[in-house]
Amino acid sequence: MIEIIKETEGRDIPDKPPSKVPQRKNTAVLGTLTHKVRELDAKRAAQSDVFDLNARKEWRDRNERGEGSVHHSCQAIGTCSLDESFVDTRIEVLISFDVEEDGGTEKTILRWCPGVVKEISDGTWLVSPNARTKCYKENEAAMIFWDAVEECKIPACKSIQALPERLWNKNVEGAWRRDFGKESFGLPTPKAK
Repeated sequence: MIEIIKETEGRDIPDKPPSKVPQRKNTAVLGTLTHKVRELDAKRAAQSDVFDLNARKEWRDRNERGEGSVHHSCQAIGTCSLDESFVDTRIEVLISFDVEEDGGTEKTILRWCPGVVKEISDGTWLVSPNARTKCYKENEAAMIFWDAVEECKIPACKSIQALPERLWNKNVEGAWRRDFGKESFGLPTPKAK
């Protein structure tokens, strides 16, 4: 172990794996490198950066088109039951909205709505104001402080939302997942003008 530490002591630790771009075969060098070899190495390094940037742009574009989801793939695998660990945690719930299109017709859309879980049901919360005895089961629903939904003109508010275990990280109405915020895809931020 000591020998391995000594051998790797001065090496840089890369922040990402190398990109697979065409390059010259790495062979032993006798003497000094020629100008052509240095030129090929510089060209490969430049191609690697362009390749990485283009791959990240394609990743972002696919996410925006709905072909896969960064948020979906970052969630815990399997089902997830609501418990006290979710208190003060940001989550998203897939909710349907009726929005008016340009022609005046209404269209139903599904949208991920973020909010903060403030309380978890303890088995005494009534399902509706008119219900006398029907209550949410323990850890079946949560009191959520919702963020405003600008495009639907809905202000920030709070409500009780059922969060069934079977709808964890699905793509149907009522599905829910953790909110990881805005994804950056590792792209450089645009410069202000």
